[in-house]
Amino acid sequence: MSIQQILKRPYPVGIKKWPMIIAISIFIGLFLMIFQPFGLQFIEMENKRLFLLGYGLITFACLVLNLILLPLIFTDNFSEDNWTVQRHIIWLMVDIVLIAAGNYLYSVAFQVFPWVGIDGFLRFVGFTIPIGLFPAVILTFIQQNRYLKNNLAASLEINQSISHKEEHIVAETSHLKLDSGNQSFDFAYNQIVYIESDGNYVKVHFLEADKVRFELIRNTLKNVSDLIEGEKLFRCHRAFIVNLDYVEKVDGNSQGYTLQLNHSETQIPVSRSYTKSFKEAMIHLIEG
Repeated sequence: MSIQQILKRPYPVGIKKWPMIIAISIFIGLFLMIFQPFGLQFIEMENKRLFLLGYGLITFACLVLNLILLPLIFTDNFSEDNWTVQRHIIWLMVDIVLIAAGNYLYSVAFQVFPWVGIDGFLRFVGFTIPIGLFPAVILTFIQQNRYLKNNLAASLEINQSISHKEEHIVAETSHLKLDSGNQSFDFAYNQIVYIESDGNYVKVHFLEADKVRFELIRNTLKNVSDLIEGEKLFRCHRAFIVNLDYVEKVDGNSQGYTLQLNHSETQIPVSRSYTKSFKEAMIHLIEG
């Protein structure tokens, strides 16, 4: 597999960030305080160790801005649907530049280095890259591979269960009733293949005379999810609800799963936050 293919692999953008932020900040502060590289050993000042720990605090502030606040503000840019290993590494590079800028301004404020201007800033970028970027990139590949292996193993287990389930779909008397303006729609659960969010509407894909049709209904996926009873219809993603009876195959990736459904060519994603409950629901449904 080429490097380009690896870089295009999906990557989970929503992994726990606070432990990573705290760990990186503590590491940088302690590393600089203990080893005092890059000429820091020649600096003479009061409370030097406290000052060096300050670099860890600056790092903490920069990481919170870039990893926590910016994704909250620019949610569409950090959508997991389009997040890849390559995007994550580029984001890490932005982190490094931001941390270098923060530490540069911190140093200038205390006048501990003679380097100023663009030359001083580039020096700090050069200092920060070996401490931060290289370990972060290595960790990215390790995490991507770990999530991929776990989800591939889980998807294999689900597929083995699917291969042993009965071919027919048990009769279901439950109905999903949705209102849209002056119109009302009534779908038997066994008719519904999947439901997807489409702006201010939901698109219900359902079987009618062995053919899949859809109705575009003014509603939200959250409201539809709240109306669902039982376990056949499962919310697997912020934009999708699937009928578990129609799941034909499950593929794993580092972000979660993708589903192939009977009667549909659409690949349905299962978000990482739903992978555990999806696996439990599928195995419970199949094994009864």
